[in-house]
Amino acid sequence: SRNPEKEITFAKASIGYEGILYLDGSARFDWQSTAAADDNRVETYGGSFSFIFSKLLESNDVLTFGKLRASIAQAPQFPGIYDIVQTYDVGTPYSNYGSLSYPGTLVNPRLIGGVREEMEFGTELKFLNSRIGLDVTYFEKTDDQLPVSVSLDGSTGYTATRSNDGRQKYKGWEV
Repeated sequence: SRNPEKEITFAKASIGYEGILYLDGSARFDWQSTAAADDNRVETYGGSFSFIFSKLLESNDVLTFGKLRASIAQAPQFPGIYDIVQTYDVGTPYSNYGSLSYPGTLVNPRLIGGVREEMEFGTELKFLNSRIGLDVTYFEKTDDQLPVSVSLDGSTGYTATRSNDGRQKYKGWEV
């Protein structure tokens, strides 16, 4: 089958106080057939907090809305559908003869799912009766144990394999 089998369980809870403070949390459990059969579950969690401080200020025409926010969230990343099971590449037929070949990538049946995590801190401000707005966010993303391609010496008969060594970090500002 070209479609991986997936099972997902998700739970979320939210609470607010006086329209000023908000707190959210979530949990997600994913199982997918494209990861190693004995280690194919990835657990991810998330949470966010927001504080609408402008509701505590006297009404004015300069700052009409102000919010501070922070969040952390995770998302599962699974291997591709052909990363754990060896398949053949189907070539272009010549005359009445078809062709099959081994792909250049050695499969790794031990691949597992990885996690992408993102943390954000930001503010949203609106001025002059919401005519001008400013939304500023600082973020950090981390990818951990993602399946990545690793080069192999050609004498092995393959040019690459896949491994759970992928780790990347990104950070920056959004305005």
